[in-house]
Amino acid sequence: MNNYIADIEARLTGSFVCGIGIISEMAIIDFAKEHEVYRLWIDTDWVLTGFESIEALSQEQNELLMLNELRNQTVKSFDIDAAKNINIIFSEAETVFYGNPQDQNVLEPWRIFQLAPENKTMLIHSR
Repeated sequence: MNNYIADIEARLTGSFVCGIGIISEMAIIDFAKEHEVYRLWIDTDWVLTGFESIEALSQEQNELLMLNELRNQTVKSFDIDAAKNINIIFSEAETVFYGNPQDQNVLEPWRIFQLAPENKTMLIHSR
């Protein structure tokens, strides 16, 4: 196993979902552990085990509902397999983010960044 993969797995196992959303058509999940925050950008197909899509809604709307199911959940297991799929077992859910998306135009199906809290917000004015 690559050292960077083991490092990512160790950093995110035990974290909790502190933020969710969609930016530029990509889903994001923020994970917090101690004083560190990590962001997973998702530009690939993914599933949430047990989630039933609502046919009347668009794919994006269903994706927001799936993301909402992950709010405040703790990561019990974070694993990147040989095919570069991310398998996450949460306290009350399980997801798979596929490393080989169906859309062949996607070059990076997922990315993980560590966010620097001091750069995330800046006080402009206070009373």
